[in-house]
Amino acid sequence: MKTTMLDAASRNAAAFLDRVAGNDAAQGVFPPESYLHDLGQVEILTTLLNRVYEQTMQAKTGLALVEWRALEAIGYAPGITASELASYWEYDKVSVGRALNSLKKNGLVISSPHHVDKRKTELRLSESGRVAFTEHLEIKQRYLDALRAVVSPDELAAFNATTRKLVEHFRKVKQVAKKR
Repeated sequence: MKTTMLDAASRNAAAFLDRVAGNDAAQGVFPPESYLHDLGQVEILTTLLNRVYEQTMQAKTGLALVEWRALEAIGYAPGITASELASYWEYDKVSVGRALNSLKKNGLVISSPHHVDKRKTELRLSESGRVAFTEHLEIKQRYLDALRAVVSPDELAAFNATTRKLVEHFRKVKQVAKKR
């Protein structure tokens, strides 16, 4: 049997997976009471935020959310690769590939061989892509301003800190799950 030394964050992630595997929640009741107090609410919020955001962006630009996220990532990090983009957003590579193909077809993104690893491709915005990126940031700012009208600055700061903490935790959970 192989023994693996885990740091505290990895131990917490492994314990989380163990708790999930042993969960014997009540059957036949939907939504379960736990949805009111756990990550089910986060999933619902994420779905709602994504749909509202995507509807706004698609109405304005015709691009899907994954395409806008790719465009934004490339705008902020010229030279990013498709795998880096997929890893950050937790998208599968197929979804990212489709989004990038659409962005290239629309003349918003250009690609070139990676400056170090020629097997990879670096992504950059075209001139049209930079215009779309700037427009996207303006829409995103209005979207964020609208969210700020619903929650206080302290609530938003707490929410941001909590979501960052949870993202870090679940990335660690994902890593530990892959090793099992």
